[in-house]
Amino acid sequence: MQPDPCEILRGRVGDGLIGSTEENGGLYLRIRPQSILICTSILQSDRSLAFSSLVDCFASSEGGGISIYYQLVSYLLGERLFIVTEIPKGESAQSLTVVFWNVDWYEREIFETFGVSFIDHPNMRPIFQE
Repeated sequence: MQPDPCEILRGRVGDGLIGSTEENGGLYLRIRPQSILICTSILQSDRSLAFSSLVDCFASSEGGGISIYYQLVSYLLGERLFIVTEIPKGESAQSLTVVFWNVDWYEREIFETFGVSFIDHPNMRPIFQE
């Protein structure tokens, strides 16, 4: 039996995990913005889950805020999941570069496209500069 990422996160971060849904064959975990760093750290470092790779990160403008999606893969489990967090317009998000170094470029794209800056990002500047 495979471990349940929702159970593991709820046990460690409580209401940091808002909820989960299964859509189009994928698991979507809705995470509070202030819990995104700890949740992704747990998913990556927990040996029973081992979501060790971030393979995509993108954003969309929905209503009054920006939704940021992170796609993680566990080669151990042969599973992928999506982390979703909602950032109110005009606010910053926590950078995940300390957990997944390759999110650097994705976060810079989101910064340039949607204006969301990332706290603790090592190089928060536009990709295309004059």
